[in-house]
Amino acid sequence: MPQLDLTIVYTQIFWLCLMFSVFYFILTFYFLPKFLKSLKLRKLILEANSKKISSLSKLLVENQLVLNRKISKNLELLSVNFDKVNSSFRTITQFKNESIDSKIITFTSQLILFCDSTIIKSISFYPKVFLK
Repeated sequence: MPQLDLTIVYTQIFWLCLMFSVFYFILTFYFLPKFLKSLKLRKLILEANSKKISSLSKLLVENQLVLNRKISKNLELLSVNFDKVNSSFRTITQFKNESIDSKIITFTSQLILFCDSTIIKSISFYPKVFLK
């Protein structure tokens, strides 16, 4: 059998060992250090990003708390002012619909007399209902 011939087997073993050792040293001393450096850099980048994210999230939470405080304070002020205005409107006697209607009629008549038709078309009227 030719594959078991001793003259061929020794040369094949020699070249196998030589190529394996060259391949092993190239991988060990050239590619592996570069690969390990890239892994370490990725780990450092991830740690730096996680620290930055945590600091930004803390800052965001603090800003949200400040914003919520300001909004609640302003809402309280608005509610107090609204109550004052609402109470003043309650003391006023009821509106007279005729006077409001007459004001709307005079406004539209003056608008028709002194304005252009394009301006009149651009103004839209929405009826409002006054609750008693």
